[in-house]
Amino acid sequence: MSSSLGVPLNLGGARRVIGAMVIDQSVRIRSVAGRVARIAASGSLLAAVAIAQEPVRRYRVDQIIQGLDQGLSPGRWTILLSEGGCVEGGDALSATDEARLRRAKATDGLIRSIRTYACPAQKAQAPDPPIVVPPPPAPPDTAPGGPAARYGLGDAHFVRIAPGTFTMGAPDGAPDETPVRTVTLTRSIWMQASEVTNGQWKAVMGSTPTGFPGCGDECPVDNVSYDDVQRFMAQLNAATGRRYRLPTEAEWEYAARAGSTGGHAGDVMRMGWYGDNSGGKPRPARQGIPNAWGLHDMHGNVWEWVEDWYDPGYYAQGVTTDPLGPASGTHRVLRGGSWMDYADNTRSAARDGLAPSARNRSTGFRLVWVP
Repeated sequence: MSSSLGVPLNLGGARRVIGAMVIDQSVRIRSVAGRVARIAASGSLLAAVAIAQEPVRRYRVDQIIQGLDQGLSPGRWTILLSEGGCVEGGDALSATDEARLRRAKATDGLIRSIRTYACPAQKAQAPDPPIVVPPPPAPPDTAPGGPAARYGLGDAHFVRIAPGTFTMGAPDGAPDETPVRTVTLTRSIWMQASEVTNGQWKAVMGSTPTGFPGCGDECPVDNVSYDDVQRFMAQLNAATGRRYRLPTEAEWEYAARAGSTGGHAGDVMRMGWYGDNSGGKPRPARQGIPNAWGLHDMHGNVWEWVEDWYDPGYYAQGVTTDPLGPASGTHRVLRGGSWMDYADNTRSAARDGLAPSARNRSTGFRLVWVP
């Protein structure tokens, strides 16, 4: 990671989980300012503007105290706040909270930073629009590829993945990728060969929310929340009489690995789009080579929503047959990494989580068709 001045920052080489927030001190912590400087220096002004418009990361005092207790130093917290972070209620820090911070070894400098980098008040979000189901077409669809062909989601866009057993997680990965366990999937699935594109989204919903309108209909749709995806699938299912859903996290990793056991299912430079080769933007689907099972863009391009709730400690529960993830949570799992990430974040085992209502320019999805 680099600071806004381009100076490498050594943040300890460890990843810690603080509440529902994941802090990866070697990979995942990338400041908004540092990323803008790095990408702008490569000549991609559009990508730099896109990153600069991302919302800051919001922290709570309890999270800072927990981080201090787990070894994240006051100096490192100050860096996080100064390079894109803010503290909820920091401008009205109570004497009680200040005393708690000092007991956790917070310095005067960190307490000043907490007050300085207070979060702005969040505006209330307008309620999501109601789902409007388009009427069935007349006459009945007879297009090759099934009733979803008119939406660009016909049978040819899906690959059958046979049942099987694989090793899920990474023994040398981040804490939320362990413990490694052997997982068995007892049912075959039909997984989309690439991420849902702007054109496919537009065919169902009427317009695309992408943050990269110049990328075109063949680029993966981005800037969609988990909740947006649920509305998309509801309309698609109603219009086609079929059932489409998101993959489970286990299904996604099984398909991404395609029988491989390493970090990536092949040469990531040829298979995926990430920070070192994307040019600071997503790329049209299917441009890279597929994995051994015919799936494109499983490494990079856009993060992909899956169905599971995110729990960094879920693997320790030892569910090994058709796991569905935790019963509840506050964040949904993202998989695959994106055009703006380091290669490490595009590994088959890499996990992240995001609130179901959150949108950003690096997040999309792919479908599973249930015949």
